[in-house]
Amino acid sequence: MINLFFVIHDYSGARTYATELLNYLSGIEGIALHKIFSESKYHKEYRVIQDENIIEIHLPPAKKIIRNLEKYAARCLDLMQPLLIGKENLIFHLNFSNQVKLGVKARERFGAKLIYTLHFLPDFFSYLGYNDDWQDKLETTGDAMEKEMVSVVDHVICVTRFAKDAICHYYETPLQKVEAIHNGFSSLYDCSNSHGKSKAKIRKVFGFGKNEKIILFVGLLESRKGVNFLIRAFNQLSGMFSNVRLVIAGDGDFKEALRNINKGWAKITFTGNIPHSELEKLYSIATVGVIPSVYEQCSYVALEMMKYGLPVVVSAAPGLRELYTNGENALVVPLHKADNDLMKLDLYEDELAEALAKILNDKAMRQKLSIKARLGWEQNYTMTRMGNATMMQYKQLLKQTQIRYKTN
Repeated sequence: MINLFFVIHDYSGARTYATELLNYLSGIEGIALHKIFSESKYHKEYRVIQDENIIEIHLPPAKKIIRNLEKYAARCLDLMQPLLIGKENLIFHLNFSNQVKLGVKARERFGAKLIYTLHFLPDFFSYLGYNDDWQDKLETTGDAMEKEMVSVVDHVICVTRFAKDAICHYYETPLQKVEAIHNGFSSLYDCSNSHGKSKAKIRKVFGFGKNEKIILFVGLLESRKGVNFLIRAFNQLSGMFSNVRLVIAGDGDFKEALRNINKGWAKITFTGNIPHSELEKLYSIATVGVIPSVYEQCSYVALEMMKYGLPVVVSAAPGLRELYTNGENALVVPLHKADNDLMKLDLYEDELAEALAKILNDKAMRQKLSIKARLGWEQNYTMTRMGNATMMQYKQLLKQTQIRYKTN
């Protein structure tokens, strides 16, 4: 029996990763699942909750603003000791760098094996993919805590090959210690016209015109997601098309986004954060999806758009380039090194507007990209594939440990 203690990072794609993976693992025999909420925002005191076949563990937040992570980790393990003591095949699966002390203490006290999924890279690593001679001219230590995490765990899962290459080079991580496993997305949600409603009915309910061409952006409104590049590109599109609408689904810096609008105010819809059931409906009626990120790993928005067969225009961020091939399953817009900051990348709104116009004007292209995108998800980015690959990492980690014990 594998005793898995999965430490949640309750943010963005890491949250979706946890939901997808644990849902998959819950259907597999031979694994006992424990879901740890470090500094839980759901309960102020320590709580253990049996949720079907997953045990939820809520660790209270530290009271002081400036916290000693090592002391906090030790106290958390004191609380969890009844669940940990005597457990064999114990694995702590960590998901954010500030969980490093919890993992190290669990190893020291209970013999836990540590595996870490690297969901996010420091932004500047994306720059490395655009500098052919970066090995000789760019020096960085990256994030100190991230580097510590990667060095102390038994194994690292990267969600892109680019991330694997980056940490092996910059953190000098042994190649055999790192595995690249792309994120996977399940069929937890209904893809079929949102619970049987026709697209025409959904459009009517949402107030969209029957013939409006809808460009859909999903994500946080922040600079690294490229939403401001998108709005400036849409300023151009709104003068080219009379029936185009931009829908921006997500929370974030609305003030900055609004400052970038100078045309087509009536053609831009901000939904804010909406339930997934409503997002499903937007996916089903959108004409084209857009992911203009400057920095991106294995985007769950991208995988969801693939699953829905949505034709997309994406930036050439290193993580997205692993998912999409220009003209094959998406239109890919290049990134450029920023003139005023050599450690940043820009997306030119002229090129983004041109790609969006091209796909909006070509129904046959949209159909081709849609079919290829859906097929790509089915073949490469399902939860079954990711879950099986992750389960294999757990088993190999425990097997390697048993071999070392026999050798010694």
